[in-house]
Amino acid sequence: MGYIRKKFILYLLIAFLSMVSIYVFFIGIICINIGIMNTGQKGFWMPLFVGLLISYLTIRGFLLLISMAISLFKDRGIIDRHLRS
Repeated sequence: MGYIRKKFILYLLIAFLSMVSIYVFFIGIICINIGIMNTGQKGFWMPLFVGLLISYLTIRGFLLLISMAISLFKDRGIIDRHLRS
């Protein structure tokens, strides 16, 4: 039973990180949209830059955190090397 509970916690952690990453990525997309809508104004590039930076860092951070979580659970023996169910 402990093994199933730990595996469930892993899936819950991945789901939580996914939801947070999607939320932050959505904010980046909104920044890009604001920059595109205001191309006639001075400084329109700033929301574009920030939106791209947020989106890039969110994707990189999400992939890094997921790989760290999976390697941590592999080291502790909670999941095996091939992620079989």
